[in-house]
Amino acid sequence: MPMKPEPFDWTSATEAQAEARHALSSIVRAELFPGDAVPPVEHLRASSVHLPFFQRKQEWAVWADDGRMLGWACLDLEYTNSNRHTAECKVEVDTEHRRRGIGTGLLELVTDAARGDDRSNLDFVAYEGTPAEPFLSQAGAENRQVFRHSRLQLDELDRAMLQEWVDRAAERAAGYSLVAWDDPTPEEHLEAFTEVVHVMNTAPLDDLEWEDDVFTPEEIRSWQDALHARGHAGWVLAARDDATGRFAGFTELGFWPWEPERADQGDTGVDPDHRSLGLGRWLKAAMLQRVLRERPDVRYVDTGNAGSNRPMLAINIALGFKPHRIGGFWQLKI
Repeated sequence: MPMKPEPFDWTSATEAQAEARHALSSIVRAELFPGDAVPPVEHLRASSVHLPFFQRKQEWAVWADDGRMLGWACLDLEYTNSNRHTAECKVEVDTEHRRRGIGTGLLELVTDAARGDDRSNLDFVAYEGTPAEPFLSQAGAENRQVFRHSRLQLDELDRAMLQEWVDRAAERAAGYSLVAWDDPTPEEHLEAFTEVVHVMNTAPLDDLEWEDDVFTPEEIRSWQDALHARGHAGWVLAARDDATGRFAGFTELGFWPWEPERADQGDTGVDPDHRSLGLGRWLKAAMLQRVLRERPDVRYVDTGNAGSNRPMLAINIALGFKPHRIGGFWQLKI
């Protein structure tokens, strides 16, 4: 049985190879998120083919003689004005073929490719209690930030509390208004939205070796266009300081057509100069009210927060988000 990784390219993959990639992905996802929907093969293909202009993706696979994919790895390289020292990496190995050197071989290949692109760190996501933790630890990686993956069941949501948060904001945040749109961001808001996105640099990093992200309007537009091409529907709600016209905070929510019962809570942030006015609660509450009105098929909302991000965790806990999985952002120095 051959164990040498080979490059994997969706644009030239046969139908059988694409199905083999999907089969391995489905096995690993079921292990990580039991009971959750599994993305179709079209989603996997679109996620690798439709990329923003500043991103490049390299993939490798290990094949069995019978055509099954036994292992897969991916290296995501971004070419923006920040964090050019690091790259995101994923490694998957079939459950029945672990501890045979497949994952180690793939990781070595990814490391060489990242080093060849002048990267000094590899970033991974690993969930507590999964084989990824000992694998990364043995490779020399370290868990640099613990995060909590939480889930909100909408049938348990306190709708009266949502309305109370919205009503209170009218008093506490006089002089602010909410501006809503669906991706892609309208041209009239693109510059202001790009500016407020950088408020996420104030979120805790713990021990992660990351620089502040620096994005341009063109990069934001390209990222949204890539998500749209993959079938993603994104909602944005921003809090505008009416005196200046600038955005003081924002929140995002996303939906995938292959999982109509779930919504993904994206970034939520408020500029430090505009905090303690209830803007975060206002944004969250108003967004959830829209979900209840316009997306009746959605049953739950998933989100992730650093364990050290106490203010945002406090809002989510008050809304009814409960721990679903505990994970970590791991980094490997190369």
